[in-house]
Amino acid sequence: MKALWDRMWILFDMSLHAKSIVSSSGVSIPVLALGTFEPGPASIGRCATAVKEGILAGYRHIDTAALYGCEEEVGEGIRDSRIRREDLVVCTKFWQQYHQPEDVARSLADSLRRMKLDYVDLYLMHWPLAFKRTENYDVLTGADGKPVVDHELTQNHEPTWRAMEALVRSGKTRAIGVSNFTIPQLDKLLSFADIKPACNQVEAHPWFPQNDLLEFCKEKGIVFAAYSPLGSQPGALHIVKARLLDDEDVVAVAKKNSVEPAQVLIAWAIQRGTVVIPKSTTPSRIAANYMVPNLSTEDFKTIDEICLRSPSKKHRFVNFDAVWGVLQFGEDR
Repeated sequence: MKALWDRMWILFDMSLHAKSIVSSSGVSIPVLALGTFEPGPASIGRCATAVKEGILAGYRHIDTAALYGCEEEVGEGIRDSRIRREDLVVCTKFWQQYHQPEDVARSLADSLRRMKLDYVDLYLMHWPLAFKRTENYDVLTGADGKPVVDHELTQNHEPTWRAMEALVRSGKTRAIGVSNFTIPQLDKLLSFADIKPACNQVEAHPWFPQNDLLEFCKEKGIVFAAYSPLGSQPGALHIVKARLLDDEDVVAVAKKNSVEPAQVLIAWAIQRGTVVIPKSTTPSRIAANYMVPNLSTEDFKTIDEICLRSPSKKHRFVNFDAVWGVLQFGEDR
C-alpha cells in the first residue's frame, strides 16, 4: 500500500512541480527532465525555444551534452525563461576524447562558456569507452575511419574520475555521474570513488527496462536516469524498427486513460522510481509530456511486463557498436 501511495503522490505532485530523487551526493534531481538531443541541422534554432517552453511548462531539469551541439541554445533558452538559476538542475556531459585527466576540466569550461553559466548541477562521463584525440581535440580516427580507442582509460576510469571529483571541489559542478555504465563498471567505479556517482544515465523503456541495473542503482544510492524513454531512434544509427509508441499494450493503456502513448511511457518510468528524459521541440508536446497521468496498479503492470510476455520485443535502440567497431554491452544488447 505504501508503494502505491508513493506512486500516487509523485504523480499528483507533478502538476505543481517535478518531484525529485535525492542522490547519494545529496543533490536533488527532478524526475522529469527535458532532453535536448536532436540530430541533424534541422535542430538549429529550435533548441532555445524548446528549453524556454519547457521551463515555462514546469520542467526544472534540463539535460544536454557537449556532443549535441546545442549548449549555446540551452543557455539562451534558460536566460529567455527568466528562471532563477538556483531553481534549475542543468546536466551536461563530456565526449569520449576528453577522458584524459587534464582534458576533463577543459571540456567543462567549454560547456560553461557556451551556456554562459558559472556551474552545472550534474556533469557526466558520456560513455565508459574512451577515445584518443588529435592535437585539436577532435576524435582520432584510424585507417578504417573508426575512432581509435584509448584502452587504458576505458579499462581504468580512476584517472578520469579523479579529475571529475576535482571539479566538484572547485564548485564548477554540484555533482558528477556517468552514462551508459553497466553493473560491473559501476562496481569498479564505486570501489575507488571518493565522491560517489550521483546518477547513471542509460537507455531504458518497456522494451529495454534494465531491471537488474535499476535495482543495483537503487541499492547503491545512484539515481537511474532513463534516456530514449519513448524508444527514440537516433538518425545516425539508421535503425529500422517498430516504434515503441505503437506498441499495442502502450496504445491500449493510453486509450483507457484518455492520454497519449508518450504520457503512459513517461508515467511508467517515473512510477518505477527513475528519472526520465523525454525530448521534443514542439511546444504542445513538451507541455503534454509534462502532464503525467496516474497509472493504476493494473495499468502499470501491463506496461512493466511487456518484455516478460513478449521477450522478442527486447531491443536496445542506441547501439554504436558497428559505428565504433567495439562490442560494448556483450549479450546485453
